[in-house]
Amino acid sequence: MDEQEKSARLIRAEEKVKLANDELEKVKKEEKKRMRKVQDAHKFMMGGTVARFFPRCYSFNKLEMYRIISYAFSNPSVQSFIERVISERSEEESKSEKTISENAGPGKNEKHNRTESENGQ
Repeated sequence: MDEQEKSARLIRAEEKVKLANDELEKVKKEEKKRMRKVQDAHKFMMGGTVARFFPRCYSFNKLEMYRIISYAFSNPSVQSFIERVISERSEEESKSEKTISENAGPGKNEKHNRTESENGQ
């Protein structure tokens, strides 16, 4: 190979690297934007929930709200209620998974019912 051919190959490789880096930056920005949307939606939901059940929340400053919330969540009856909600959520999730698997009986979802050897794996 002569020097010009190497240079052309090198230039093409550098262009590919630049395009790949540009694509990586684009994907990173899109992922950050998506995560920000999810976080903002959660913050909005949480703020709405607090305001719904504690309408006076806007009359307190940040430190006062921290004190109120930390006291509320340190209360043993609140902690036990939180544990009960979590256990109910786990039960509901397992029930829905069971229902999904029952509804996907023989012939309803051939792709998922095949064995690995049938799928060519």
